[in-house]
Amino acid sequence: MKGKCLVWAAIGVVLSVLGWSSPAAADICWTGPDVGEGACSLPAGHVAGCVAPFIVQDPSRDACPADNSAADGTGNYTLKTSTTTVVNVVSRQVSKAIRPGRAVATKTAEVLGSDPVFTQYASGNHYGFGLAAGDTGRGFNLWGNFTFTESDSDQARLVFDSKLNTSILGIDTSINDKIGAGIALSYEIFDNKTTYNDGDMSTKGYSFVPYIAMLVNEHLSVDLLVGYGLIDIDQRESVKTSSLDADKIFTQFNINGYHSIGNWNFTGTLSLLYANEKQDAYYIAYDASTIDANRVELGQFSCAAEVSYLFTSFEPYAAVAYENEYKYADPRAGTTYDHNGFLASLGARILMNEFITGELEANHAFGRSNMDEYSILANLRYSF
Repeated sequence: MKGKCLVWAAIGVVLSVLGWSSPAAADICWTGPDVGEGACSLPAGHVAGCVAPFIVQDPSRDACPADNSAADGTGNYTLKTSTTTVVNVVSRQVSKAIRPGRAVATKTAEVLGSDPVFTQYASGNHYGFGLAAGDTGRGFNLWGNFTFTESDSDQARLVFDSKLNTSILGIDTSINDKIGAGIALSYEIFDNKTTYNDGDMSTKGYSFVPYIAMLVNEHLSVDLLVGYGLIDIDQRESVKTSSLDADKIFTQFNINGYHSIGNWNFTGTLSLLYANEKQDAYYIAYDASTIDANRVELGQFSCAAEVSYLFTSFEPYAAVAYENEYKYADPRAGTTYDHNGFLASLGARILMNEFITGELEANHAFGRSNMDEYSILANLRYSF
C-alpha cells in the first residue's frame, strides 16, 4: 500500500512539473490530440491544464482555444447555404425569363383571348423578359423573392441549428429575341446556434448578381450569373466574442432543357457552381489572441428535373435535384460531411393577370447523414 502511495505521489510531482494542476470536482482537463468524444482538438504535443482561458472543459461540449465558427466550425456550411439560396433563386428567374413558349401560352390565350393586349402577351411567354424593343413596350421585368431556410446538424462534435432569411430584388430585360440580361441585389441574415462550442454566429450580408441568358432553340437555353458579396460576421464561443468582415465571389453556369406534351411541361437543368469567401483576420480581446485570415471554397455540381401541369393560369409542379459538392472541406477535425445529397421541391406558379406572376415553393434537402434542411420561398414578378 505504501509503495502505491509513493508511485502516485511521484506521478503527481511529474504532472506538476509538466504544468498540470488539480481540477475542481466538476471540471475535466484534456490533453491533445482528441481524448474521447467531446474532447478538445489541440495541436500535437500541446498540454492543456486547468488554467484560464478555455481549457477546462465539460465533456458534453467541445470548445478549444483556436476553435471558432467562421474559420473551422460551420463556415463552410454557411457559405454553401447562403450562396446556393441566392444562385438558385436568380437562376430560376433567368431560366423562366427566356424559356421557350410552353403549354401555358396556348392555354392562356384560349381562355383569355378576348383581351387583345393579354392575348399578345400570353401568346409569347408569361415568364419572359418582355418583348424586344420596338414591340409592345413591355420590355422589363421587376421581380422579388423571399426565402426562409432552417437547418440543423446532430452530428457529435458539430451540433448546430441555423436559420437563414434571404430577400432578393432583381430586374431584367431583353437584348434581342434570343438573349436577355439582368441584375439582382440580395440581403441575407444568418443566425446559427453552434451547440458544439457553446456559441453562436450571426452574419449579415449583401450580394450583387448580374446575369445573362441565351435561348439556343425551342428546347434549350443556357445562362450564366456572377456575384460579389460583402459579409459582417459576429460570433461567440462561450464567453469569447469576436467580429470580422468577409467578402465572396461566386458564379454558376446552367444548361436548361424544356419539353411539353399537351398541358404537361418537363424541365431539366445541369448546374455548375463555384464560390470563394475570404475572411479577414480578427482579434479576440478575451485572451488577446489573433486569428489569421481564412479562405473558404465551395464547388457544387447539380442536376434537377421538374414536371408541371397547367390548369389555365395555375401551374403546380414537383422537382427533385441531385447535388454533389466536389469542393467542400470537412468542417472540423474528427467530423465528416456527406458531399452528396438531394433536394425535393413542391410548388405552384400563378398567372395573376397580364402583368404579374407569382410562385410559392417548399423544399426539403435530404440524403446527408446527421443533417436536415427545410426552406420555403415566394416569388413575385411584374412585367412592364
